[in-house]
Amino acid sequence: MKSLRNTKGFTLVEIIVVLVIMVIMAAIAVPAVTGYIKDAENSKYVQTARSIYTVVQTEEAAAKAKGASVDYTAIAETVKDKVDGLKNDTVTIKSENGKYKFTFSGKTVTFTPNTNDMKVTDASTAGGN
Repeated sequence: MKSLRNTKGFTLVEIIVVLVIMVIMAAIAVPAVTGYIKDAENSKYVQTARSIYTVVQTEEAAAKAKGASVDYTAIAETVKDKVDGLKNDTVTIKSENGKYKFTFSGKTVTFTPNTNDMKVTDASTAGGN
């Protein structure tokens, strides 16, 4: 009878060690990839918020030039017409203490113009519209 010691191949222990190493690598890689996906999604919202802010600036200047008060509800409707991807979305705009809150697509972006600081949160956790 032939001895099993002369056969070539991997032992069960070697296979288990390789599998453990692969699981550890996956455990490290998955959170990193998830973070990159979230950052990419947030950058999409930040870019849209920058477009909204451009429209808001234009409309605020026009209202002030006419001596009228700024109507952010009307500006939100203008934003829906002028910013790509928001035509059928609900858009709200709030301004207080030099900060703007833009809510659209289920997200709220808080924007401080002087610092260019933008924070993206879910609309439900950011106090809604």
